[in-house]
Amino acid sequence: MAVSAKRLVDQTLGEQSVYDKYQAIIDGQNGNPLDPSQEAQKEAELKVFQAMGTPDVLFWIYYPAIRDILKDNPTFNDRNSSKASNFDDLLVSRHFTAVAYKEENVQGDRLIDKYKPNDAMDQLLESERVKEKIRDYEHDMWNY
Repeated sequence: MAVSAKRLVDQTLGEQSVYDKYQAIIDGQNGNPLDPSQEAQKEAELKVFQAMGTPDVLFWIYYPAIRDILKDNPTFNDRNSSKASNFDDLLVSRHFTAVAYKEENVQGDRLIDKYKPNDAMDQLLESERVKEKIRDYEHDMWNY
């Protein structure tokens, strides 16, 4: 990936904090719009985070087309050397880590730290809850 995941999250969180900051100013002005100097300052602050850029797509690979190659290349598992696995097994069984930082639901497209502020442990537990919800949804989709 051309841009690291942390950089992308920092960009998203930064843009969201700028929007939140200026929304608080608007709310404090009883809903009146920003004056031109405030609007210019907001645009300058957003430009900093937009300069971080979004990830560049280096290339796309159609998974069924490359699956035979993935099956032929072994992976190394330092926790279990007796069971051989390949890259296809690794991807299909989802043996990689990820952290959910955003959820979309009836309350809208929300960052976890916006509704679970001030406690990193609660944010990680919420991330695990979101991942478990996705896993359960996918599991239920294939059971009938």
